Parts: sequence; structure tokens; C-alpha cells
Amino acid sequence: MKKIYLDWNIINHLEEDPELYNFIRQYQSHFVFVYSPAHFSDLMKSYKENGSNECFEKDLKRLEDICETHLMYYSDKIMHIYKCPPTEFLEKEGKVSPAIKDVFNPDFFKNALTLDDGVDLYNLFCNRLKSISFEKTIELPFLGSFSNGLELLNCGFAFFEKILTDKVFVKDFRATITNNLTDKEITKFNGYSPDKIIETINAYLYEHGCKDGFMEIIKKNLQNNNQDDEKLIFESLYIGLDFMRFHSDKRDLMNILADADHAYYGSYCDVLVTADAKMRSKAEAVYSHLGNNTRIIRKEQLLQYLKDEVRGEIMIEEPIKEVLSSQHIPEKYNENDIYVKWTKLENHYLGYFNKLEFQLELRTGQYGIVLKKEGIFEKCVYFSEVDKFFAIMKDLLHDLSDIKFFETEYVEKFKSKDKNASFYFQFTPQIQMILSMEEKDDFLLPILCMVPISDGFAS
Repeated sequence: MKKIYLDWNIINHLEEDPELYNFIRQYQSHFVFVYSPAHFSDLMKSYKENGSNECFEKDLKRLEDICETHLMYYSDKIMHIYKCPPTEFLEKEGKVSPAIKDVFNPDFFKNALTLDDGVDLYNLFCNRLKSISFEKTIELPFLGSFSNGLELLNCGFAFFEKILTDKVFVKDFRATITNNLTDKEITKFNGYSPDKIIETINAYLYEHGCKDGFMEIIKKNLQNNNQDDEKLIFESLYIGLDFMRFHSDKRDLMNILADADHAYYGSYCDVLVTADAKMRSKAEAVYSHLGNNTRIIRKEQLLQYLKDEVRGEIMIEEPIKEVLSSQHIPEKYNENDIYVKWTKLENHYLGYFNKLEFQLELRTGQYGIVLKKEGIFEKCVYFSEVDKFFAIMKDLLHDLSDIKFFETEYVEKFKSKDKNASFYFQFTPQIQMILSMEEKDDFLLPILCMVPISDGFAS
């Protein structure tokens, strides 16, 4: 099932396009729309602790209507897939997680270091820093003036708060980094295609005497224990491109970080949808450099993409022709040998199966087409995909008696882990479909066999 990641701006304005919104709701069983903590970084901007949250509640409901329970969450350097509706995530983490900008606010540390028993660790900490004095007042560009440890800490807090929240400060900071360069080639980086930009930046760095490329510089500036943190590396590349003037954003760093977050989570899906052209260019550049094949499309392209996918879910003639052609059937074989030729399905059959196999029992000559779901072809897999497949099957069957038989003979037995669950139905006058299951990695998965009733199938 195709995994689709909608940038917050897309979700926030989805109801403004009724045709698209209604199509998503009507064919929701055919897709998995994913959300992440990055969506809550945007969502919580409209939350008021004491006041009306009408808009916030509406946005939260829309997020849950579209993304259902499909949470993607990176932690401990691993991407985790959870079954968790946004309302549940809000109660567990959404309200208590501080925004990045809050971490650089002295009040955040003051509250954190004031214990319930009245012990004020914050003032003890500040007094200790204040006692660390420098020989003379030091002044640094953007950071300001300081003469002791406490003033340095406060300057640091002020710097990071400004760079996170003040778009004018970010613009000036970016300009200061690049304007001092005698070679102004950097100002032309916008003219390069996303798949060439990092290669171009590397050439620029080497030409100016740098021994390391863009990626190596980023990794060297990360702490040793973070050099294998793929999310941190991804976001550093993304923000680095912005500061190297490649489709630089005019907003503050908090918004740039949020976009980098969305782009990273989108890299674990089949499709990332965004209306932000600057984000799209930087995401494409990082995807290309890291060898990620996530497709990035605009909101205007989404409806057609969804329609094409739904239409393609039953288009199986070409994959069958592929496995039936150019076969290399061995002349010598053991008694129980089975010849297999397979192909990966770009359009998942019935929204679920991503692999098609031609299987031939060499001794008897019996053959069939087998459709499976291979986890290796997926960037992530949700348990809800099986239920979505069952919903698609019910729509396919139409007849109420067939649907009832399918539910009792297959769905109920599948959910009770009865390995004898099976369901037969006629595909064409020459082909019978047999839905059964296979056990893989301690999980039961649906498997669909197309079995010929006559020789007409082979032709």
C-alpha cells in the first residue's frame, strides 16, 4: 500500500479542495497517509493554554481523519512505526514536548532546575557561572559582549532564540557567512538542479582548498555519538543547503527546521506532497544525494496521482506477460523442484500485493500466479494495511452473500490466526482466485493465487 506524507500546509488547507478531500476519504482504504511529530510542531502553534481552541480542534480532527492511526516517530536513532491516533499522541506527548525554541529560553531552565522541595539549583548554577570571569570583555559578531560565564550563556541563549525565531536575523546571519567570500559562485547555486547541487558544492569546496566534501564537513561537526544519527545528518544537509543559498527560505530557522523534519519523515514514504517550492528543491537535493527514491509532488498533482494508483491496482496484464515471457525452465530437476519467476509490482495489486510470482511445479507441469506482500520492498509497513485490504476486497465482491462468506471464511479466521482460512472466487471464466495466508517472520500475511481452470490462461 502506498505511503503518502502530506506536508502540514497541505493538510491544513485540504478542505479548500473538496474534490481532492472527498476522493481521499472515499478511497482511504487504498492508501496509508502518515503523520509524524513534525505535524505537531506546526499544529501546536495554534494551541492556546487558556482560551478558545476551535481552530486547533478542527485541525487536529482533520489530521486524524486523514492519517488515522499511522504515526511515524524517530527516536534512539531508529524509525518507529506506531498505531496511535493524533488525539492519543497529543495527550501522551504533544502538549508536554517543549518546542526547540523553548529550550533556549532561560525560563525553561529556571523552571526545570527549581525542585518541588524548594531547592533552587538554577541560581546556584548561575552564581557558579558568574564567578567564571574573563580577563577583559569579549565581543563576537552576532553573539554580543560578555565578561563572565553567565553573560556568555545568556548571549548564547539570545543568539539561538533569534536564529530560531527572527527571520531578519537569519537572513543577516546567512548573508554574513557568504558575503565575505571573494568567489561569488555561491550566489549562483540556485541555478543548479537538485540532483547536481551537492556535487557542485563539493567541487566548490575542493577548489578553495577544502579537503572534505559537504557531507564530511557536516559529520565532523557532529558529536561522535551522533555521527550515525541519520535524522540529524539529513536535517544538517537540508539546513546546510539553505545556508549555502540553495533556495534559501525567507522565514526563521524554526520553520526551516520544521520543513527539514517533514522532508525527513517523508523520505520513509512513497510520496511527499508539499506546496513549498523551496522545501521541494532542498528535499530533492538531499534525497538524490542519499539515494532515496521518494517521489515529491505538488498539491495540484495529488488527485491525479491517487486516481492513477487506484486505476493501476487492477492492471495486472503487463506483469503477468513479463513473468510468462523469457523463461528459463530447467530440463533437469529434482522431484519437488518449483520454477519461479517474479516481478515487483509498482502498482500494488488490490492496493496490497507488491510482488507477482509465476510458479511452475516441474514434475507435474501445474502452474499458477501467486501475489504476495514483501516487506523488503516497503520503506515501512503498518498493521492496518491488512484491514484496508479486506475493505478493498469487500468493495470488489459487491454481492452481499459473497461479502458475508468472505468475512466468515477468511477475515474472522485470519484474525483468529486460523491458518486454514481460505476464500475462493471466480476472476474470469478461465481463472479462479484463492485467497489464503502465509507465515512470515512470526506474522500471518494474505497471499493470493490465480489458478487456471483451463489452458486458456497460458495463452
